[in-house]
Amino acid sequence: MLQVLRSNQPIAVLLILLPIPAMVLLRWLFPSDLTQTSALLYSPLLAVFPPLQSVVWHYMLIALNGYFLNRLLNKHELCRQPSVLAGFLTVLLACALPVVYPLSPVLAATPFYLAGINETLKVYRQPVVINHYFNAGFLFGTAALLAPSYVTALPALLAAVFYTRTAQWRELFLPLLGFLFPPLFFLTILWLFGVKTPDDLVYAAGRITGNVAGLSAWIFYGFAALLTLLGVVRMLGSFNSSSNKSKNSKALLLFFLLAQSFGSMLWVSESLTLQAQWLLPAAVLLLSYSFLEKSGRWQQLVFYLLLLLAAMNVVGWLN
Repeated sequence: MLQVLRSNQPIAVLLILLPIPAMVLLRWLFPSDLTQTSALLYSPLLAVFPPLQSVVWHYMLIALNGYFLNRLLNKHELCRQPSVLAGFLTVLLACALPVVYPLSPVLAATPFYLAGINETLKVYRQPVVINHYFNAGFLFGTAALLAPSYVTALPALLAAVFYTRTAQWRELFLPLLGFLFPPLFFLTILWLFGVKTPDDLVYAAGRITGNVAGLSAWIFYGFAALLTLLGVVRMLGSFNSSSNKSKNSKALLLFFLLAQSFGSMLWVSESLTLQAQWLLPAAVLLLSYSFLEKSGRWQQLVFYLLLLLAAMNVVGWLN
């Protein structure tokens, strides 16, 4: 299976969504005493326009995040050859986490965040780049409007401008302007329609259903963290054998991943589940490097162990 995921065969694209029905089936076949906890969900946009309360939206957003993240790695030469491994791992890890009701602001914001990174990486050797920087700022501003913790993407974007080019004032001003547009539009619409500004940016007392902090959850999170650290080592080691475009893309990607890590100090939720969702893009982008290059039979064993731990977390074994 790992070999198919590392390929770019047409059938491999279908495997990206495979964890969704598999995890739903596991929850149905092995029902367990699920833990329900409440956590404040911070999102200015969703506080005014509450989403439909349906688990279908949860899994649709997971699938969308998997598609965007997989496209990001393949389009900008972040791996040696195109594959669907990153998309599969995104969907797998996200499905193994508990379900957030009515809708996770993190899952809703992450597609905009990944699209913003995609716009930033497009500037490589482009004569005119201000449109890409403005688009990136606008997308990051939209992500921050859905999940305020994504505000850390703005300093990462400005750092990327300085790293990529001899920045002109317009290439610094336009990303900032683009970032400010979504909240300005949002406040204008609220004023025009007389909608009350939400208090404390809270849109619901969210219910998190699943094995939130049991033994199987901690083992699963810990194993994913170890693979992420291994992915960091392998990614840094791949710089010497990468093309110039690939080196540039990886360096810019690290800016955003570092900003996201530092931004954990700004995280406003006490929920371990929301914290794990927010760190998911960074984790998968790095974790996938543990499996992109063939390294013997041990890699197969580690991959299937990750699948097993994800399944154990879903059904609550060891809790």
